[in-house]
Amino acid sequence: RRQFRKEDITSIEIGLDFGGNQSGHAFVARGYTDDYSNVIVLKSKRVKASDENEEIDSNKLDELFCEFVGDAVVVQRWDEIEYCNVESVFYDNAETVLGNSIRNAVERKYPWIAVKGAKKRAINDRIRCTVRLMGAGRFWITDDCESLQTAFSDAVWNQDIKERDERLDDGSTDIDSHDAFEYT
Repeated sequence: RRQFRKEDITSIEIGLDFGGNQSGHAFVARGYTDDYSNVIVLKSKRVKASDENEEIDSNKLDELFCEFVGDAVVVQRWDEIEYCNVESVFYDNAETVLGNSIRNAVERKYPWIAVKGAKKRAINDRIRCTVRLMGAGRFWITDDCESLQTAFSDAVWNQDIKERDERLDDGSTDIDSHDAFEYT
């Protein structure tokens, strides 16, 4: 296990996947080391409507996400922000209304963070990139990433698709955390 200090991480991006009927909302914070040689997943969280005491509307989602940003990467002192190296948030660009709501909420609380729709590359290319980083010893994940660790462990190929590799996305596994991570 390798240890990283806050000072080792120079750039942080956060991915956000919006949940649907069978899934949940997922947030993942990922950082780079100073020389961009290491990728460190700092924190992940998956929120399902069934886990909350109230319905998750856009206001509640904004609140949950801004709380995640604060918990994940911002060091605060006396209600003033002392340190923050978050550069960008990338959200599921298929949900522009929710993305606009998140952008407005983040802009009010953390005006220096850019919030943009994710560029969705081919899923298998995203998987190959992560596997290559892992194989090269350049991928790290902290203990604060339980949802993403579970998502990596439980991911399987869709057995009904024979002509190509396709990740199973039927609600039985946490694809949301994968997507949120891959948006970064």
